[in-house]
Amino acid sequence: MITVTEGTYTLVCQHVGYKTEERQVTVKSENVVVNFRLSLQDLKMEEVVIKRGEDPAIEIMRRTIAKREFYNKQTDSLTVDVYIKGLLRSRNIPDRVLGQKIDKTDFGKQGLDSAGKGILFLSESVTKVAYKRPDKIKYEVVSSRESGGGFGFSFPFFINFYTNNVALFSGNVAPRGFVSPVADGAFHYYTFRFEGSFFENGKMIDRIRVTPRRKNEPLFEGYVQIVDDEWRIHSLNLTTTKSQGLDLLDTIRVTQIHTEVERDVYKTGNQVVYVAAKFFGFDITGDFLNVYTNYNLNPGFKKGFFNRILMKYDTAFNKRDSSYWTGLRPVPLEQDERRDFVFKDSVKKADRDSMYSRRYTDSLRRSQKAVTIDQFIKGGVTRNFYSKSSWITYKFEPFLLKGIEYNTVEGLALIADQSLSINPRKGMHSYEIGWNTRYGFSNHHLASFGTFTIKDKAESYRNRYLQFSGGKRLLQFNRDNPIDAFSNSLYTLLYKRNYLKLYEAWFGKVEYNNKFESGLR
Repeated sequence: MITVTEGTYTLVCQHVGYKTEERQVTVKSENVVVNFRLSLQDLKMEEVVIKRGEDPAIEIMRRTIAKREFYNKQTDSLTVDVYIKGLLRSRNIPDRVLGQKIDKTDFGKQGLDSAGKGILFLSESVTKVAYKRPDKIKYEVVSSRESGGGFGFSFPFFINFYTNNVALFSGNVAPRGFVSPVADGAFHYYTFRFEGSFFENGKMIDRIRVTPRRKNEPLFEGYVQIVDDEWRIHSLNLTTTKSQGLDLLDTIRVTQIHTEVERDVYKTGNQVVYVAAKFFGFDITGDFLNVYTNYNLNPGFKKGFFNRILMKYDTAFNKRDSSYWTGLRPVPLEQDERRDFVFKDSVKKADRDSMYSRRYTDSLRRSQKAVTIDQFIKGGVTRNFYSKSSWITYKFEPFLLKGIEYNTVEGLALIADQSLSINPRKGMHSYEIGWNTRYGFSNHHLASFGTFTIKDKAESYRNRYLQFSGGKRLLQFNRDNPIDAFSNSLYTLLYKRNYLKLYEAWFGKVEYNNKFESGLR
């Protein structure tokens, strides 16, 4: 569903490999339903004359490759709005992984059936992107949501096939990248076959089949559609698999449709990246839709616009209601996607409402086992205290990992590291008290200091807090703490060598932390 004001609009429906359809629609007070049924693109072979027994695709791709650099550097800067929808689905979840049984009791609350089939992740966001050649970029997150709550933001994917080397997912799934079908050396890696042509808006579009010459090389397979005489990419549908060097994933398929944003300037209008992976019995698929609108190729950035701030957030980016998304969304949600948003959001609300109920807190309290000496020594202690008004958590770090040291200053030293977290149900803040106590058995010195932290529960992604701390503590002379205490203990006991240089100091400190969009604190 798309919400617009009253008036007359032109709806364009297009997909790679299908005829584009346009409909004029007049919108009044009542809803209007418009159905599209796209037909496969009719391809004609007689539009191109074969010369010297050479496949017409050879000359078409030769000319396209010759103009690759021109189109790659056609614009020096731009701004664009990007709508992103990310979706991951599970087609199967195994009963066991590496011999460990998977608990499926909560599958229903996660929207999965008994076999683990269903939507794992669903999010959508709107981001304004500013770019200046060669590598300056800035993101402004306007809005974001995730099914069931959560952060929900996905970075826009800018996949540029006009570069020689194409990076997918910032190189995380194939560090060396993939050779573009229009790369300078593409004829060494691909064979091209002309499959026909068609006309769109008075321009002839040539469809070229792209086939890798060899396996085990970072290449694509599929087809590209080239605008004749302009020798630019009209659209593409390209796939790569593990046999072409993919890591982590089994398959990636990229579809793009390029649209005119200024006279004779074309940019990616919409792009979908499809992924699939199977591992340890899991079967996962997904797709990431990017729709690019409101291109501005002459933004006139002011001096200092590109600075340390890489990303910024609108103050209401995660507070938009469903009507906002209904009116803004360029592509309607599928039926199961709409159902997933409604179901998981309602489950989250029900869990939040029941979290402080008497029956729920009593069951959590009963589930906690008695504290043992073994926990103090090896595993650590965590105790939760529940009430209708707050949750309180006490933690004690285990002696075996952090609580025993040996050095020439203190001899044997015992350290007790504890914390108490208080999370009120109401209010904007949570609180944490921490204290560290240390005693040296050779010098008989006791050092103890504490911290009191007030954390902001709103906008948790900023990690905003105010902290007070003070007391007496032991410090290394080198404030970078280059010597590991455990390693030094072993060297001192086994080889009679001590590298840890310590001194006692009283201190008091007030600290405020707030994460800005760039990561600056």
